[in-house]
Parts: sequence; C-alpha cells; structure tokens
Amino acid sequence: MTGISLPAKEVTLLGLRVLRDWSSLVSKLPAPAPEAVLQRCSSATPNLRLDSQEWKVWNLVLGELSIAQIAAQLGLGVDRVQQIGFRLSAIGLVQEVLIEPIGNISVQEHLPINRSDKTNAPISASFLNKFMSFLKKKG
Repeated sequence: MTGISLPAKEVTLLGLRVLRDWSSLVSKLPAPAPEAVLQRCSSATPNLRLDSQEWKVWNLVLGELSIAQIAAQLGLGVDRVQQIGFRLSAIGLVQEVLIEPIGNISVQEHLPINRSDKTNAPISASFLNKFMSFLKKKG
C-alpha cells in the first residue's frame, strides 16, 4: 500500500531497536559471563543499516571478548550490549559461543549456546501481539 519494501531482517532490527521493555526476553539475552562470547556468523560486512552502537559492537565481536569486556571497552552498560548482541543474533549476524577453559588455556567451542535450558518461560502472547501490531503499523 505504501510502496515501501524492507527485508525481514531490517524490520526485525527496527522493531527490536524500539523495544522498551526487555523483561520478557531477559532469559534469551547473551550471557555477560567470561565463558560466553559473541562471534560473527560471517566475515562479510553486513549490508544492513546498523546504527552506530551496533557497528561498534559488530567490530568487536570476534569471538574473543565477553559481553562485559565489550561493554567496558565501549563505555556502555552490560545490559545495553546484551540487547545489541541479541538484535545482531536475531538477524543472523552473530551467535553466542561457549569458551571452555583447559588449565590456563582457553579453547573455543564453535557451538551456539542453547538458551532454552535457562528457563522455559514462553514469550507472552500479549507481547507478540503488540509487537506484530507495531510492525504492521510501521510497515
């Protein structure tokens, strides 16, 4: 109707950027702990419209720094970097990986962490309905 066409990844990214209440997604956010890091899914530069903070996080997501280390380096709150990490993960740019320490050496497992074991709390239907209504209005 409007003639505007956006890829689903961009719509998802836009929707997650304006999300104010992250309480229903807390269990899905990347862990700030040192044994979990974010790693790029591809070395190619994304052709999506990332905001300045997303670009800064993207540039540091090399599978070496924890969320807390990225937050400290960028001067952002850990929760803010977790949200950015979630957004980048939701659109397939990054994944959370587990680093297993062996003695004094860390060996990286290139396996995504399954967050479903943290909690089985589903996202509320109300949240999904409001989110879909919002996306329809913006689209």
